[in-house]
Amino acid sequence: MKNNSSENKRYSWQIIGLVIIILFIIYPKKGNNTSTPSTSDKTTPTAISTVTKLEPIVISGTGEKATEKFKLDGPLYKVTTTSDVSVYADLIDTDGENSKIFLILYKGKKEFVDITFHNNYLMNVTLGTSGEKANIPWTIRFDPIQKGEDYNTAYFTGTSSTTTNLFNVQEGLKVVNVQHSGKGRFMVNLYSHSGNKWEGLTGYSGTSGIFEGSKAVKFLTMDYFLDIEADGDWSIEIGN
Repeated sequence: MKNNSSENKRYSWQIIGLVIIILFIIYPKKGNNTSTPSTSDKTTPTAISTVTKLEPIVISGTGEKATEKFKLDGPLYKVTTTSDVSVYADLIDTDGENSKIFLILYKGKKEFVDITFHNNYLMNVTLGTSGEKANIPWTIRFDPIQKGEDYNTAYFTGTSSTTTNLFNVQEGLKVVNVQHSGKGRFMVNLYSHSGNKWEGLTGYSGTSGIFEGSKAVKFLTMDYFLDIEADGDWSIEIGN
């Protein structure tokens, strides 16, 4: 009888141990759960912008001078000067076709230059003055105009003078609405991607003060940009 009792006890403990092992398999510890997450648990990676922002280039000197070489990487630049006298510059491509662009710069004005070759350039600079003033300091600034995050936008706003990024408009006749709430001079010009003036949106010589107007403009399949002179809030909307 004792032997049967012992065997029954061993058998019972074996069953209990087997149950415990099964429970551990079915209900693993929380910290050791290595199950693969479902598709719904996975996070979709955020798209990274591919727009590369080019930085402005500022060249400075004194009097008549040939500048050091500098690199122009963008196709289109706004060129300005802060000098008090007129500045004349021959922009010369030193690596490609030896192309030559003649710039006439005045303080507060600008030129838009389409760079055919992305190469090294230099400038032969002279000043539109003589005597002691012929040796005064000068600066020439190249601001790149390129595609931005707002490339497909049709609505622009601001509070002062600026030049927009390149933007795309579908071909066709469209009405452009322009508003300005400042007190001073207000001028808006539409340019093609090559830097040529396409249309004046505030008349030939601009206007001043509060302005609200519209103009029908024929757009072709290419990029454009806007150049705005303003001292107050403004908005420009290109209709469908």
